[in-house]
Amino acid sequence: QLLIDFYGQVRDALNVPANVETFVLGDFNSKLGKMTFSDKDFGFGRSMGNFGMGLRNEMGEHLLDFLSEFDLFATNTGFCHPARHTTTYTGWRKDWSAGHNSKKTI
Repeated sequence: QLLIDFYGQVRDALNVPANVETFVLGDFNSKLGKMTFSDKDFGFGRSMGNFGMGLRNEMGEHLLDFLSEFDLFATNTGFCHPARHTTTYTGWRKDWSAGHNSKKTI
């Protein structure tokens, strides 16, 4: 219900005249992932680029539906990021299951 309310508020905020440029910014806690062939078949190529990473989560599904509804584009998927910008955190952590230190990328 909270998610429905959130997107409802964003939809209300987008109710502006057509001659106004619209930018929607923020952390939507979603992952769009890589574009699939079925995404292209459904026309989601207008809403996301070819440079997404990994798999889409449920929040990503909601965001993609929202983007396509308002003909918006997820700009961070539209260009290739440098390797240092493709992960949130990379560092050493103690891997208790393996009993040794391991490198963890999030």
